[in-house]
Amino acid sequence: MAKPEHLAKLKEGVQAWNEWKKGIVGRADLYEAQLQGANLEGANLAWVNLERANLSGANLQNANLERANLPSADLEEANLQGANLLGALLEQTRLSGANLQGANLSAACLERARLEGANLEGAVLREAPLAYAEDILNGKPDPVASIERAHLLGANLQEANLQRADLEGADLEGANLAWADLRGANLKRADLKNADLQEADLRGANLQGANLEGKGLKRARVQ
Repeated sequence: MAKPEHLAKLKEGVQAWNEWKKGIVGRADLYEAQLQGANLEGANLAWVNLERANLSGANLQNANLERANLPSADLEEANLQGANLLGALLEQTRLSGANLQGANLSAACLERARLEGANLEGAVLREAPLAYAEDILNGKPDPVASIERAHLLGANLQEANLQRADLEGADLEGANLAWADLRGANLKRADLKNADLQEADLRGANLQGANLEGKGLKRARVQ
């Protein structure tokens, strides 16, 4: 459970929290905190433990979540527009329907994250690892992360590890996928119009019905 004094301070408001956090020693602990619908715009949540926290529908616009610990947290329908999630731990985090426009997810760990219908227009996911090792017990490579129907218009996914990711129907028009690892990814019916696929690895990817208009595919590795 969250430390009562830490949760109480956050509920005093963002200004009080940010001032308090300047002097805190160690990691603030909001484990399993119930913060659904909370207004945390501009909050400094860097390095905070938010594992299993409920932040569904919360306003985290322009919040600083750098290196925050968010495994299995609920961020469905949350507003994360412009948020800094650099290096955040987001394994199995629920982000379905979240607004991540312009968010910085560079080097964030999104293994098995749920991003169906999320808006990542203009978001930066450079070097974001979404892949995980195959289940050695059954030898079946399950999808790494579900990004089905996600809006990724113009997103920066350069060098991102999207191996086996489910991107069916995703809007990737104009996205930067240069040097991205898309081996075995599901890109069925995805819109890749004018996407930058320079040196992207598409070996084994499902491109059935994908919009590949433009010259990007010519610079990708498909065999």
